[in-house]
Amino acid sequence: MQTETAHNDTLLIEKASGERLGPVQGTVDGDTVIVEALHDLAKGDVIVYRQDRGEQRLEVTDPRYHPEVGDVPAHYEARVSRSA
Repeated sequence: MQTETAHNDTLLIEKASGERLGPVQGTVDGDTVIVEALHDLAKGDVIVYRQDRGEQRLEVTDPRYHPEVGDVPAHYEARVSRSA
């Protein structure tokens, strides 16, 4: 994936049905997650971010899709909130 920023986090997308999609590469930065647009991302989906200290669940509050432009592939720059 060629983007301006290297995406080093491995993430899963959990749909409302409980289906888990991925893994996909992305970047978690506070209340924003940038993720490859390999799967549709919708408000209410949960991004599962596994770290050494456990699994973090981030609920998508605004998916913010960005289409491919030049060398930057289609991606989401999603706003998220911590979920239980």
